[in-house]
Amino acid sequence: MQRIRKALEVLAGQGELEHALASHQLYSDGANVLYDYAKKHDDKQLRLLTVVQTGQRVFHEVIAEYLTRITFGDRWATELILPVTERRLLRVLPDVAGGDALFVHGGAPLSAVRSRVLAGEPLRSIAADYETPAEDIREALRAVWPEKAAA
Repeated sequence: MQRIRKALEVLAGQGELEHALASHQLYSDGANVLYDYAKKHDDKQLRLLTVVQTGQRVFHEVIAEYLTRITFGDRWATELILPVTERRLLRVLPDVAGGDALFVHGGAPLSAVRSRVLAGEPLRSIAADYETPAEDIREALRAVWPEKAAA
């Protein structure tokens, strides 16, 4: 999230921010936020993505396999698989649950699951209620709140 915030600040300063989070121009390779300046400027030779924070260019074709976590409709993002884990555990659907992260298996809202875990409910009970594998819940909670998992 810190990298996304910093990248959005850079894009805003460049006048590139309009709907950047939902557009086909913003990507992530799991480590960096990348932006496709070529689309806006209709520059076919710039078939490079740019690491927003550093300005470093990367070949789209080289990292294409890592850019599959965002699903687009006609123009805007319709689903984002959150890159907090290697496995596809959490997703965001802009029109569902107010943008809250949802478990891919079972569809449980992450915030609801976490609230129940923090309240002391047994993990297997929560997993059964939401038809979400307990291991998925455990892994997602550790990934999103690592300091809590260590406690």
